[in-house]
Amino acid sequence: MQPGLTLKGLRHTVTTILSEMGYDERTIADMLGQRTTAMARHYSSRADKTRKLTSVVEALNTEVTRRRKQLSNPPPKLSNLEKNREAAEKSSEENQKDSWCPGAESNHRHADFQSATPAL
Repeated sequence: MQPGLTLKGLRHTVTTILSEMGYDERTIADMLGQRTTAMARHYSSRADKTRKLTSVVEALNTEVTRRRKQLSNPPPKLSNLEKNREAAEKSSEENQKDSWCPGAESNHRHADFQSATPAL
């Protein structure tokens, strides 16, 4: 080791670099051999997280823009006839779901209805 270089200093350097690369505290703690994330949090407290957070801010801006477009272009309002038709279709779909019986399409009988007589 070079003069002035300590294991603690190396740990700070490695942790800072990993944090700036975007690794989470659990991964950093694993790299350091720590059981908890507290030490990873401590050692990476000075890390510049600008690069990591840039992608988060970009993703947030994209989502906000998408939502604004949705609000500025609302779907057309349905007429009463179309609303009634949609309600009837939903009701029909729900009734079909309720009447479906698991296993009805096969020739097998449910275990609860099998004969109690043991097979020979």
